[in-house]
Amino acid sequence: MINVSSLPSFSQETKNKKTSHTVAVSAISIAVTVQDKKGRYINDLTKEDFSIYENNEKRNLTYFNHDFKAPLSLTVLLDVSGSMAIQDKLKESKESLKYLTTFLLNLHDEFSLLIFADGEVEVAMNFSNNKNYFSNVLEKTEAYG
Repeated sequence: MINVSSLPSFSQETKNKKTSHTVAVSAISIAVTVQDKKGRYINDLTKEDFSIYENNEKRNLTYFNHDFKAPLSLTVLLDVSGSMAIQDKLKESKESLKYLTTFLLNLHDEFSLLIFADGEVEVAMNFSNNKNYFSNVLEKTEAYG
């Protein structure tokens, strides 16, 4: 048995009361990648090539930067089927991937490794920026199937 008179009651006003906060923003960062009709990246754009509007009102672009060192997320799909064991194909592929991670990827880039053989795909390494770990995973990867 429940005694209704002893249960706490809340007014409808309390339930519908909403909290609001006012925030002032002095700068907004907008990352942009531009490609032509053929999908080629356009890298020589300047501040004058862009217009920024807020509520149909043109705003000044106060800072413009080409950031060609933006972090990269790369997934490598490596064939480890039996045919890759012939003529050191897998060994050459591993060496190329080690070169890529050692010399071409930056500190903030991340990479993952998927391997496949006989129609099956397996995640050998989830996204990481640990180049030594990637190298160790590659060393352990062998052709099969």
